[in-house]
Amino acid sequence: MKDTLKLYGALAVVTLAGLWFLQRQGAAAVKTTANAVNPLNRDNVFTSAANAVVTATTGRDETLGGWLYDLTHADPMKTANTPTLKPTNPATLDYWGTAPASGLAVFVGA
Repeated sequence: MKDTLKLYGALAVVTLAGLWFLQRQGAAAVKTTANAVNPLNRDNVFTSAANAVVTATTGRDETLGGWLYDLTHADPMKTANTPTLKPTNPATLDYWGTAPASGLAVFVGA
């Protein structure tokens, strides 16, 4: 009987100490937890987990949104027109046989 009372007493002391600790630390824990699941937080647990899976899958440091964009859109570097050099039109050459740098006629002296 004495052992049971000691056990219940120790359990009550631990429970009261735990409740006191939670009451003191509870507000900070709630704030931290709320920030971890906040959808507006870029570093919330769901975004971090999804980005970690994408990074592990693709082998690149990439976000889920960036990966989905890459899947649904063509690569702009592959679809862009490559610049080509066009020969100068002889009709645009000035009197001395050179093309003006700006494309505008310039008078030098009179």
